Amino acid sequence: MPHRRFFPEDPKDGCRLIGSLGINKVAGNFHITAGKTLPLPRGHAHLAIFMDESDYNFTHRINKFSFGDAAPGIIQPLEGDEKIASKNQYTYQYFITVVPTVINTYSHRGSSFQYSVAEQSREIAHSKV
Repeated sequence: MPHRRFFPEDPKDGCRLIGSLGINKVAGNFHITAGKTLPLPRGHAHLAIFMDESDYNFTHRINKFSFGDAAPGIIQPLEGDEKIASKNQYTYQYFITVVPTVINTYSHRGSSFQYSVAEQSREIAHSKV
C-alpha cells in the first residue's frame, strides 16, 4: 500500500475504508455518507436532520477495497487512496468498471475481478447555481 502523503497532527477524524464486495452481472451502485439510513419500499433515504453543516467531514483513506476473492498479482487501484476535504460540504465520487479475470499461473489458478476507476470531487453548494 502506498505511504501516506499527509500525516495529520490532529486525532484521526476521517473515515478509513476497508472491505471487499461481491458482485452480480448487473449495473449497481453503493455509497457511503453521513446520517442515519431509513429503509423505504423502493430504496432508502439518509436522515441528516440532527447534523449541523460543521459536522460533515468527508476526508477518507481507502486502505483496502476489492471485488471478490484476493488473488496474487492483481493491483487494486483505490488501495492507499487518500482524500483530505478542504471544506466540510464536499463530495467524492468514484466511477468503477469491474472486469472478471481468470488467473492461471504456476502458483495460483482461479478467478477474481479487476477494476478501473474514474473519480470526481466537488464542493456541495446548494445555495450556488
